[in-house]
Amino acid sequence: MNNNAQRAFSYIELVLALVVIGLALLPILSTYSASHQNTRATLEEVTSVNFASELIEALQALPFDQLCLMDAEVAFNNDVFAPDPFATAALNGNRHGMSSRPLPPEFSTHVLVDSYPVSGVLVKDSAMLRIAVTVSWGARNRRIQLMTLKGRY
Repeated sequence: MNNNAQRAFSYIELVLALVVIGLALLPILSTYSASHQNTRATLEEVTSVNFASELIEALQALPFDQLCLMDAEVAFNNDVFAPDPFATAALNGNRHGMSSRPLPPEFSTHVLVDSYPVSGVLVKDSAMLRIAVTVSWGARNRRIQLMTLKGRY
């Protein structure tokens, strides 16, 4: 008499046990995947907000009259401004500017400086300017916009 055959698992029982364990692990793995995607989206949003904040602070540090000379939307792509609001200020002895930390290539940044209250044109004699920084990124065209006012003083 061989009692060992009655105590061992059959291949069918082993396969069924593996299927049950596999089905139990699927929700855990899908939760991990969703968590990873949410973490990446949050990281991209934090990166864009930090960059926009840094850009607004650098623009606020420029002299009011220098900002009045910007009469067009400023594009910031591949670490290059077009037109560069800091170049003329640097020629005038103002050393404010951006840090050397680059923005990832999938991000695009636009800066708009205009008169406040909004008139559609930049008035050189205005008492207050509105600075708006928009950062866009991703396949779903996500974007944030930060705005501030700068007064003449």
